[in-house]
Amino acid sequence: MRVLIIDDVHAAGDLAAEILRDAGHEVELCRSANDGLAVLRAGGIDVVFSDIVMPGMSGLELALEINARWPQVGIVLTTGYAAGLSVPQTAIFDLLPKPYSYDQLVAKVQAAAKKS
Repeated sequence: MRVLIIDDVHAAGDLAAEILRDAGHEVELCRSANDGLAVLRAGGIDVVFSDIVMPGMSGLELALEINARWPQVGIVLTTGYAAGLSVPQTAIFDLLPKPYSYDQLVAKVQAAAKKS
């Protein structure tokens, strides 16, 4: 499975990438929603794992665009901010609050792939 991680915080994105690679997934890592959209346009992504709170386009805005343009791509959103968890539109996407464990991340991403 090919997973696109989008997180502007280097430590968080790098850790998620390391976990998912260790679990046997192919991983692309981007630092912004716009860079993530470029990867999605190229094709071959099964699941997007994105932070909600990012400068520019938020992870939620990104998820809504992905859902409209690539409905077959699974989406998992994450945030460490309680305010990000209370936005009503997040209810339509899988949500994984930070901090998360190795097993939680792998399980959420694999579940999102099965839905796609």
